[in-house]
Formats: sequence, structure tokens, C-alpha cells
Amino acid sequence: METNNDYNFSIFKPVNEYSRRNRNIILSIILIWALCVFGFQFLLLILEKPTPEKALTVYESVADHVKSGEATVEEKQAYTGSLLMVLGKTLKPDARIKLDNALTATVYDLIGDSSEQEILKEKLIPLSEKRAELVALKAAWDEKSITYVEYKNGSMALNAQIMSLKDDLGHFLKKFENRLIPAGDKFGRVKMIWLPLEMRASAILDPKPVEKEQIDQIMKLYLTHNQSFLTNYRFLGFPFHYFYTAVFLLVLFVFLCVMYAYRIQHLHRRYGMEE
Repeated sequence: METNNDYNFSIFKPVNEYSRRNRNIILSIILIWALCVFGFQFLLLILEKPTPEKALTVYESVADHVKSGEATVEEKQAYTGSLLMVLGKTLKPDARIKLDNALTATVYDLIGDSSEQEILKEKLIPLSEKRAELVALKAAWDEKSITYVEYKNGSMALNAQIMSLKDDLGHFLKKFENRLIPAGDKFGRVKMIWLPLEMRASAILDPKPVEKEQIDQIMKLYLTHNQSFLTNYRFLGFPFHYFYTAVFLLVLFVFLCVMYAYRIQHLHRRYGMEE
């Protein structure tokens, strides 16, 4: 066989049989990759159905009673727990404010004792004020009315004060854990840690009617997920859809690269492509 040293290749305009076969291999690999990546996503879209989290089901079962003022202590606890499940997620600022207000009002009501409620106010007001100062400081930096050094030093000082006030509020609320969190809640400890971060003094000082319809929409948005057997089935300890996209597709990519190298080497030998 004669030796051919012409490595010129164009995927768009193959000029010889070697180039055409090389192009076909590349297109086949791209097709396999696209089918495995995008085909799986389309399959998920076809099979998945909106499925509510348990927290949403609990919320919907008690929300009407909470709004009407007829809720029992257990229903208010369930309501509080459901709100905290959503507040632990990344929310839009407006949605977080609405849930924070509803949460604070319910916690204030659950504490019950007027003297304890006054202590809650005393601890919550300075915490809310410091948070407002931090927001104002961030706005000043965004508007470039203060230097970066001023913003950095001010934010560090405010964050230290906020954390101190938050810890103090957390110790106070710890006394009422059995009143605030449903008994046996496996996330109860985490919720008690998160609770002081979501309390707002304005919900107590300037109480407003619960915006149930808006809160319903927020809860459904963040507690409803599309699921199917592809997301529910576990493979090697991982949900199958996660394993497929995070592990299998990476292995597939490496495999396709190896297969391309093998096929090109075969073509080189077949067509006498030597260095």
C-alpha cells in the first residue's frame, strides 16, 4: 500500500474517501452525544408529573384555619414548620418578606404569654434595625456614595452585631421549642437554628392580615417538583437522573473520545496515513 501523507481534512467539504469517513465518524459521535444528553431531558419532560412535598400537603391542610384564627396549637406548629421548610431555600426577596411576616406573627401567637411576647419584641427590634442598617449600607455602596473600605468595615461590624443579636434571640426562642415546632419533627433542631434569621419586628409592631393567596402561590412554587420513576429510582445510592447527568454522561464523553481515537487510527492504517 502506498503511503499517503495528506492529512488535509474539512468536515464541511470532504475531498476524498478518508475525509468522508472521518466526517461520518464525527457526526455519528455528535449524534450519539446529543441523543444521550437532550433525549434524556425530553424523556424527563414527557414522564414527569408535578408532585408536592410533604410540607406543602401539611401547609394546605392548616392554612385556612390559621387565616381564620381557628387553628389549634398543633395546626399553628405545622404551619410554622412548613414555612420554615421553604424559608430554608433560596427565595426572591419579596417572597421571603411575606413568609417572614406570616412566620413571625404565628410564632408571636404561639408564645402566648404577654410578658414573654414583650421580651420577644425587645430582642427582635434591635435585630431588625441592624438588618435594615446593613441593607442601607449595601444600597449606599451600590450607589457609590461610600468607599469600599467604608462598606467593608461597616458591613463586618454590622454582621457581628447581627449574629450576636440573632444568637441571643435564638437562646430565648429555645425555651419555647416544644410550642413552636411539632413534636417528633426530624428537622426540628435545624428549624430552631434557622428561625431567628427569619423573624421580623415589623410583623409584630405593624401587624397586617395574612396574604394567604400570595403565600399559597409561594408555597406551591417552592414545594412542588416534577418527578417520575427516573427521579425516584436510586442507582448506586444516587437518584437515577442525577447519576445519569453527573456521572454517566461524563463517562460517555470520555468513551466517545477514546472511540474516535481508535477509529481514526484504524482509518490511518487503512488509507496509509503515516507521519
